Amino acid sequence: MVRYKYIDEKGQHLHTLGGKPLVGTTTAVKEVLKPPLAWYGAGKAVEVFGVKDAKVLTKIKNGTATKEEVETLTTGLVDAHRALKDLDLENYQALIDKAYRNHAEYSDIKKGEGSELHEELENYIKGCIENGNGVPLSHVSKDKRINTWIEWAIENVEHFLYSESYCYSEKLWLGGKFDLIFKGKDGKTYLADFKSSKVSYHENWVQMALYDMELMENGVLSKEGDLLGETPVIQGYALFPFGGNVAPDYRYNLKDYWHAGKGVVDNYRLMNQ
Repeated sequence: MVRYKYIDEKGQHLHTLGGKPLVGTTTAVKEVLKPPLAWYGAGKAVEVFGVKDAKVLTKIKNGTATKEEVETLTTGLVDAHRALKDLDLENYQALIDKAYRNHAEYSDIKKGEGSELHEELENYIKGCIENGNGVPLSHVSKDKRINTWIEWAIENVEHFLYSESYCYSEKLWLGGKFDLIFKGKDGKTYLADFKSSKVSYHENWVQMALYDMELMENGVLSKEGDLLGETPVIQGYALFPFGGNVAPDYRYNLKDYWHAGKGVVDNYRLMNQ
């Protein structure tokens, strides 16, 4: 039997099958479906020049900015302009370099915060599975977002089935690690994902669809490739945007996303031939 294994001893984040590397599901999706963050990245760059909220620029252009927003922007611009006048060429170049890298550095910080968030959620859910047969338990976190999510779970989740487990598809040549499968009190079984964004994006749903297809092919696995138990039939996808109000967004047209996922894989292969 060809064996799946997830290797991360040295931070490789590598899914393998029979010792050969699989394409990471996240990698394929991100390469084909670029997230709509170009404007956000530009906003982080001009932040260095006194624009704390670049959205205000659009509001001013459309005539919808409040007096307070205009005043805040003006103050920031005046202060930044005054500082620029005192810079020599070397320090001005350093400022340009900071603007150029500002979004990347901010993203690294957010990734770290996202990892901490995922780890605490994973520990909580696994604790519920091990100590409460998967039923959501009361718990108080230092992170208010997690407390809000736990309150939601107690009210809406019948029981958690799996947390931070692995899956793969030989047909698609993909490997992945998903966040959560739970059965809701509405009777449906959901594949779920935690994101640090304020809203869900199209690529998030396509990524979950690919996980779903991998699960249907080979089941829920440990990192060593052991089957963890019966694989439930997924009836919906749920995404929790921890950058927003945490309330889940749902999708039920799963077949549509399966088709989209297959298209992503086809495009990835063509792009990397």
